[in-house]
Amino acid sequence: MAFKQNRGFQAKLQLTGRRKTRTEEWLSQAMAFYAFTDEIAEPMSKYGITPEVLQQTRAMVEALFTTKQQQMQNMGEAQNATEKRNDAIKVMDAWMKDFNAIARLAIKDNPQWLEMLGIRVKGK
Repeated sequence: MAFKQNRGFQAKLQLTGRRKTRTEEWLSQAMAFYAFTDEIAEPMSKYGITPEVLQQTRAMVEALFTTKQQQMQNMGEAQNATEKRNDAIKVMDAWMKDFNAIARLAIKDNPQWLEMLGIRVKGK
């Protein structure tokens, strides 16, 4: 309402079109709006919004943006760690397959020893 007469400024503040619903897109719109806190203070004051409220809200949006960036970074790091873990498990699984085959051959006459190693032995 405060900017209905100024279409160019509405576009600059990203007020035209639909509000974004995805967090990243909404944050982008909110950051664009609050980047002009000084310019929007006077028109917003007509609606009871003080410059202090605008500054506080801007700080909250920026904090949310920073938190979202950190979350995305953490997700990327977690995905990398999971990938490394899965690769290590594949290597270990291949090694254990070879170990089990060699152990079965080396101590085939002592099934209890195989069981002590955690290798299941079929009963006779």
